[in-house]
Amino acid sequence: MTAPSTVRSTVGFRSIVLFELDSSSYPIGAVTLEAQAPYKPTGTGGSTISGSTVSTPAGATVSGSVGYYGIKWSGAKVLTINDPTPRVMAHVGDDGVICLQVLPALEPANGELRLDKTNDIVDSIAANINKFTVGEANMLGSITGQRGFENQVGALAYSFAQDTDPDCSQFGSSVWDFRVFPKATVFVRDTGYSQEVNERLYSFTPAYCVQHIWGTSFSVTTEGFTRAQIVRGVSQYKPVLVSYKGDGSTLALPFDSAKPAASADKIAVWVNGVLKTVTTDYTASVSGVVMKEAPTAGAIVCVFYETS
Repeated sequence: MTAPSTVRSTVGFRSIVLFELDSSSYPIGAVTLEAQAPYKPTGTGGSTISGSTVSTPAGATVSGSVGYYGIKWSGAKVLTINDPTPRVMAHVGDDGVICLQVLPALEPANGELRLDKTNDIVDSIAANINKFTVGEANMLGSITGQRGFENQVGALAYSFAQDTDPDCSQFGSSVWDFRVFPKATVFVRDTGYSQEVNERLYSFTPAYCVQHIWGTSFSVTTEGFTRAQIVRGVSQYKPVLVSYKGDGSTLALPFDSAKPAASADKIAVWVNGVLKTVTTDYTASVSGVVMKEAPTAGAIVCVFYETS
C-alpha cells in the first residue's frame, strides 16, 4: 500500500462527476448514467468477479451487481471556490487597537463551474426539469419556473498534482488532488452565443453537511469537525466513487471494466454508511468486491477506490 505525501502542487482541472442523491442523501440514481462492463481477468487462475458476460448499458436499472458511477461532466475548465474571508474584530481604546479577534465569516463558501461542453442530462438533473423531444430534436427548458427548486446533487472533482515534499521518497511523483461535495446546488445559467468559444456556466453552491457522501457522520474524534461544505483529499491514482443497491441476494459487485482498481488495498466499502472490514465483511480485488453477506434489499453500498 502506498499513500501519497501530504505536500503537493496542483495544476490542471481534470474531471468532475455529478451524482443523483436518494432520499437518504446516498449517491445513487434510479438508472445507470454511464455504460459499463464487468471486469473479467484473463489468463489461467484468474477469478471472475461477476458471472455476467454482457455490458451494462446506460439506462439500466440500478440493483444488485449494477453499479452507479454518476455522470461525468466532461469539458471541465474551471471550478472556482469562493471561501469568504473571516471577520476581523478590532477592540479599540486608549487611542489604538487593544486586541484583535478573528471570527468565522457570516456567509458560506460558494463557487462557479465553467465547462466547454453542454450536457443536457446533467442540466436536466441539476435544474430539476425534463429533457423532451420534438420530432428528433432534443429540447430542454432554460430560465424556468423551477429556479429555486433545483435538485441537490453530490459531486467529486479532481485535478492533476505532483508530490512536492522535498523530504519524501515520492518527491516528483504524480498524484490527484480531489474535492468531495456531499451535497451541492448547481444553478444552471444560460450564456447565449458569441463569436468566441461558448462556455457553460453554473453557480455551484456546496451545502453544509453532517456526513460524508457515503453516509458516515462526521465526528470530532475522526475528522475533527461535525459539519462541512467540502471534503478534500489526495490520492495516488484517480479517485472513483460507485454505489450499488442491495437486492438481498447479490454478493459480487464488479467494477466497470474501464475503471478497475489500481490496487485492492485502495478500496473502502460502506453499507448504509457503516464502514466494512476487508476479509471479515468482503473480499476485494482490482475487479470488484464480493460481500460475505448479501446486502439487504434497498441497502446502499458505496465503494471508494482509486483507478489508474
